[in-house]
Amino acid sequence: MISNVFDRKCWLRLLYDRKIITVHADEDFCFDPDYQIEPDAINFRLHPVLTKIRVNKRNKIDLLSHQAEFKKKYTTVEIPWDGLELAPGSLYLGKTLEVVSINSTKYMGLIFNRPIISKLGINIHFSQNKLPPGVYWAFPLQIFNASPVPIKIYPFMFICQMILIEYNDESHRLYTGKNVFSAQINSWSKGIDNEEEKKILDTCDKYKAWLEKKNNPKDLGKEELLSEHINEMNKRNESERKRKFNINLKILTDIPKRIIAPLAALIVVIFEGPFDQIKIVQELRKPLTFYIFIFLLAFVFVKPFMKFIAKIYVDYRK
Repeated sequence: MISNVFDRKCWLRLLYDRKIITVHADEDFCFDPDYQIEPDAINFRLHPVLTKIRVNKRNKIDLLSHQAEFKKKYTTVEIPWDGLELAPGSLYLGKTLEVVSINSTKYMGLIFNRPIISKLGINIHFSQNKLPPGVYWAFPLQIFNASPVPIKIYPFMFICQMILIEYNDESHRLYTGKNVFSAQINSWSKGIDNEEEKKILDTCDKYKAWLEKKNNPKDLGKEELLSEHINEMNKRNESERKRKFNINLKILTDIPKRIIAPLAALIVVIFEGPFDQIKIVQELRKPLTFYIFIFLLAFVFVKPFMKFIAKIYVDYRK
């Protein structure tokens, strides 16, 4: 169980909030960052549509003709809302429901199996376990029941998790409670906690109602359907970058204006004020023309220089 002891969010959640990490799922089964983002990893769910090899005496797979005969050799299996039993030694091909992207060249994601899944005897192999920046990716999964007994799995169960290989900040959200020692964490008898179980069962009930509306599970997670979302997100990010640039530029370019106002007042006082008989005022008048010329010359160059500094600053913050 995760405890919100600290008000400050964990580093991964901050990256998600800043759109450096994008996690997208269908609106009917949307991604829950408050639950799925942990202090050190992001949990992903199992897509309810799997693929398996057709089992019969005549079916043989040839590496060279595999792609051309894929539809003949393989069949699609939809996980029912109340679960699917994996027979011992059975192999299924699936993917994550979530489509993930990393929008910064500073990070790269790695996907791993969850220990709670491995303890059941389910091996998850990732044919592509690396997520490079700029790619929108639903991770492919090879699900194998290595145990001698059937194992029941459920749609939308938390099947794997992603970490980032470079961490620049410490986590500010900690695991608490009795399950913080390796003896409890690695115990073979330890199962999923009540909160995760409730989420899985609630989602399965929701999935049952969703299927009753004649929705097609194959339509879930279609990456081509994300194009509008991706374009909208890119426009929003570009708009946000321009807004930040304009704000920073305004702050920097206002500096000369803040200097001109008091200096202009000082010039008026020196030249037009009632202090022209004061000796120090008479001394200031002599080099003042030179100072004014230097200041105006500097102002001509200061503003473009401030724009240049603002651009560097905004580009660095990206």
